[in-house]
Amino acid sequence: MNSTLELKTRVALASSPQRSLPEGALAKALGRVAKPVRDELLASMSRAGTIVLEPARRGRRVRLTDAGLILGALRVPGRARLSGALVNVLLERLSALETPDSGLRERVLATQAALASGPGGTVPLLALRRALGDVPPRALDDILRLLDREGVLALGRALDLSTLDPETRGAAIEDPVRGALVYVSRSLQGAHP
Repeated sequence: MNSTLELKTRVALASSPQRSLPEGALAKALGRVAKPVRDELLASMSRAGTIVLEPARRGRRVRLTDAGLILGALRVPGRARLSGALVNVLLERLSALETPDSGLRERVLATQAALASGPGGTVPLLALRRALGDVPPRALDDILRLLDREGVLALGRALDLSTLDPETRGAAIEDPVRGALVYVSRSLQGAHP
């Protein structure tokens, strides 16, 4: 199986709403890939449990599973080009992020629960950073992003950035799509006790 195509498939699905796309939209994201090659790729990924093929009104819908979100084990051929080597380095970094310290994970969840207030269990990110002052900021950001992706916690942004003081803005996690994330809440999915 072509690992480069599998990586493109997983990234396209991971960046879409609800981690799923109609098969036609996925075909466009993959570019010029022959239908038999694409069908074999999807069948292989379905057997491996990284995607689920669901019937839809027109054709099929391809949904990425939780196992499919783990990209670190994938490798693309280096082919002596910078792009392959660069992708492999990035995948190596992702692999390190996808296996977080379970002790830190539990500590973050317990601290968030202890500080939580209101019906959504919301905590300002600044307060969470202060309570976990010994945790390096990058490690905390990584675990919070992972918990957000898993649906255990939800990272939220301020409705009006002009109301934020400089310290709160400095504690924010910058997200390229959502902007400055300054709150941590229990997930609406109820995945967190």
